[in-house]
Parts: sequence; C-alpha cells; structure tokens
Amino acid sequence: KGTDLYAVFQLTPAATDAEIKSKFKKLALKYHPDKNNGETKEWTKLSKAFQILTDKDNCALYDNFG
Repeated sequence: KGTDLYAVFQLTPAATDAEIKSKFKKLALKYHPDKNNGETKEWTKLSKAFQILTDKDNCALYDNFG
C-alpha cells in the first residue's frame, strides 16, 4: 500500500473537506516551491493528496480501496 493520504495532512479518515482544505492551506505556505527554495517533493505529495481527498468520487475510491 502507498502513502496514507490522510497522514500527509496529519488528519484521520473522519476529516471533513473543510479540515482538509484548512490543513492544505497551512502546509502549502510551508512547502510550496516558491517558499521552499524550489523543493518540490513535499509539494507534489501534498498536491496529489489534496486532489484525491477533495474529490468526492476519488476520495470514496481511496477510502474503500486505498
């Protein structure tokens, strides 16, 4: 199994969309390449996790199958 997408945001699977979005904004300020000397590894992980967890269909698939 791959990365725990909820752990990327230090949240549980019970997290709401609002909690995920709030945590993403906070972490984006820290890990965005423009703020992090061009480093993209953490930003890429955050972005992918955010895209999946905030899309209703993709999130349901992830929650059911990982």
